[in-house]
Amino acid sequence: MEPNFSCTQEVEILIAKTVWTSCLAYQARFVTFSPRYTLVYINGKITLVDTVEAIPNEQQLQNTVTTAHINLQANNTIGCEKWQLLKRYIIKAYREDLQQTNLNAAGMANYQRAYDENWQSSKSLMLNGNQFITDHLAELTANDNMPPAFQAEFTTAKTNFDTKLAAFIAAEQAMTNGTGARVTALNNLHDLTMECCLDGQEILNHENEAKKQFIYDQVLALYDGKSAQGYKGNITNELTGLVIENVAISIERTVHATTSNAQGDYKMANVAHAENQTLIFQHPDYVTKTITGNSVEIGVMTTLNIQLTPNP
Repeated sequence: MEPNFSCTQEVEILIAKTVWTSCLAYQARFVTFSPRYTLVYINGKITLVDTVEAIPNEQQLQNTVTTAHINLQANNTIGCEKWQLLKRYIIKAYREDLQQTNLNAAGMANYQRAYDENWQSSKSLMLNGNQFITDHLAELTANDNMPPAFQAEFTTAKTNFDTKLAAFIAAEQAMTNGTGARVTALNNLHDLTMECCLDGQEILNHENEAKKQFIYDQVLALYDGKSAQGYKGNITNELTGLVIENVAISIERTVHATTSNAQGDYKMANVAHAENQTLIFQHPDYVTKTITGNSVEIGVMTTLNIQLTPNP
């Protein structure tokens, strides 16, 4: 299943949350436009966003697979080590001419592939070894050869391996199915969100600022890494045209501040969308300059090139 949106899944979820929250804020106008936009309907879509977000993403699913694989490897190592102990007990329990036959019966042909992490071979190795112990317990434990407790140890190793193998297979299957399920759910959510956006643009057609909350690309710009918005520019000496370093730039009544570099350039990013901002440019050798009436547009770096006058 291919996504019908161009951003990441996480960003698409943020966009949907933003749009449907904005829809809730304008619910009275939306329901006048179309009776479907009841509080129940809108809140249902907000709940849907949360439901889709809760579906494990690819990274989470991969982490589950990786963890299951590590656990399986550890238990495979234990199983192979237990089988090597069984091999010694078999060799000591039988005459030389009978050893190979009994080792084969215990699954020896599977050992190397099991050691190399061929899981089916590992499963067969543990199954054959466990059955051999059950069928030949008396011979193996005779003459204080194999400790009686070893049978339970081997069975436990087999059971643990089988459990970890099942968990690994389930994790791989969940990743295959889960990735597709999340994309399908996100595609459905995207279509619903786009419909809300188009309706919102119609409802708020003559209110440009409010309408931006329902323009998909405008909301996308807030979250997809293209949202560097604010002010940038170059600062020079009004008389000589030379660049000025270490000019302090700030936005009145905000925490935003920066300084110009050796080339006279400055950049103040991540400034919230706002109207009528006042920028202040200060340097001890120059007359302070205040620029009023500035606006920050979503996803836009506004360029303000400034000339400062030297102090008298």
